[in-house]
Amino acid sequence: MGKGRGLNMETVRSSNIGAVLSYLNTYGASSRKKIAEDLKLTTATLTILTSDLIKEGLLVELGEVTENKVGRKKILIDINEKSRFCLGLEIQKRKIIFIITDLKANIIFEKEWSREKSFDIEEFNKILDFIENEIKEIKEKILGMGILVQGEIENKIAISSPIPNILEIVEKRLEIKCLLENNMKGLVLSEMHFKENHRNFWVLKYGPGVGTSVVLDGKILQGTENKPIEFGHAPLFRKNSNNYCSICKKSGCVESEVHFDHVVKKFIDLGYEKNEEETDFDFVNRVSKKSGMEILNNVLDILSDYIILASWIVPVDELILSGRFFSEERFFKAFKNKLKNKPSNIKQENISCMKDYSYKRKIAGAILILEDFFNNY
Repeated sequence: MGKGRGLNMETVRSSNIGAVLSYLNTYGASSRKKIAEDLKLTTATLTILTSDLIKEGLLVELGEVTENKVGRKKILIDINEKSRFCLGLEIQKRKIIFIITDLKANIIFEKEWSREKSFDIEEFNKILDFIENEIKEIKEKILGMGILVQGEIENKIAISSPIPNILEIVEKRLEIKCLLENNMKGLVLSEMHFKENHRNFWVLKYGPGVGTSVVLDGKILQGTENKPIEFGHAPLFRKNSNNYCSICKKSGCVESEVHFDHVVKKFIDLGYEKNEEETDFDFVNRVSKKSGMEILNNVLDILSDYIILASWIVPVDELILSGRFFSEERFFKAFKNKLKNKPSNIKQENISCMKDYSYKRKIAGAILILEDFFNNY
């Protein structure tokens, strides 16, 4: 009985520490009194916890500041952002992005590798050589690495990745804690990390593929085996939808029809030439200004039909659009108009474009580790 009580007390302590760290991460420097009041902890409990965290180097006192009341002063405390570090690694089809952040998700180092085809294991090992050398001086302060991949994950295997057992490879090589997650879920966690009380919304990402996620009551809605809820690989049930999808290994899904690879091919078939230095998005953006929106209207019809259906099944009336495609104002407005002219459950004023998309996507892997640290201290 005594042992069980001890374990319970330790669980409560860890939970309280996680709450304090999350609070400071969200609201910034605060006084002990303010933190205790907001978290409904006694002043004595809060003082003990923060003293321990200061000794560990996780928190730092910022000195005294004067309150509104004459003569009253308070000492602010905050997260010591350089006391620990988080790593992020995103595996895209033709690009790998590596970052190091501090405890406040500030990027202190980043590196990208690109190539025409998917990375093989030999090339990936060279990238790990670089990472291993880059982190050797801070390794003792590293909390872990968040690895983001496209497609499904089953039993810690990235099914659609060119390196399916990437989690095992990285953990064994770098000897640090690693978490593996779908890139769309990582993006949504990154969005939630920076938005307090942002608890019920859909996210639709487009470019180069399509991804969706829904958040209910502050949690990402998931299906069996923690698979994210999304429609990117749902069948279209349309005639002549025979384009093959390299992610779900099927033909005729949403992504196979709207993926940039397919859209680019349609424009090339019309006689437009793609410059070598152009990205797929830059090419689509350029030629659609000349050819009109017919091809892209078909894409927007498919996306709007499915997000409308999804919003009726899961009645959340806020939609956040993300990805480089929607960051282009004319595409964003065109999609909003599609929803406006259809029986949508989503109000026009509740449709927005994700702010700082590139940054939030880039740090999403590190956010996995950061959130795990705050929630499971």
